[in-house]
Amino acid sequence: MDGLSEAAAFAIAFVNSYDPMRDPVDLLVDHEKTARFLGGYLEEGEVTEEIGSALVTHRDQLRAAFRAAAEGERLPGSQQAQLAGIPEVNWTMSLSEDGAPVLQIDRNIPVVRRLEVWSMLGFLALLKHVPDRIRVCQSAPCEEIFQDHTKAGRQKFCSKRCNTRFNVAQHRLRERGKPAG
Repeated sequence: MDGLSEAAAFAIAFVNSYDPMRDPVDLLVDHEKTARFLGGYLEEGEVTEEIGSALVTHRDQLRAAFRAAAEGERLPGSQQAQLAGIPEVNWTMSLSEDGAPVLQIDRNIPVVRRLEVWSMLGFLALLKHVPDRIRVCQSAPCEEIFQDHTKAGRQKFCSKRCNTRFNVAQHRLRERGKPAG
């Protein structure tokens, strides 16, 4: 765990660990998939069986915060209060030799709390630096959250696959509406 951009990327991947278009829909309820997903963020010997289920509530709250940010809305006060308490742990920020920010979270903190803090710091970094670039994919039933990296800032879909699926669906709707002939 080091830079803000890595924390932001983790926060997005973390909230997308729930995906209605994937099997399983929720990576955090499958022990093996949780271990693979979180592997780079866990110390050797840290148990993953309980970690996934312990993170579900936080992931869902953070997902709601991302959706609210994407829609330009504020979270209800109760959800804001729950998320606001997350960064209250010992962490420091410094600069690496190349000038990139480095985050260091106290390793004595339980792993679930450490991952909550890491994802929250990533979300806050995105909210601070690119709040108007947080998006939710517009191709139903996809609900992926992503950061729009395009120059124009008008990206609507998380991937080319979703873009194509959306456009094919729109084309089929138009075709059904045409008179026979």
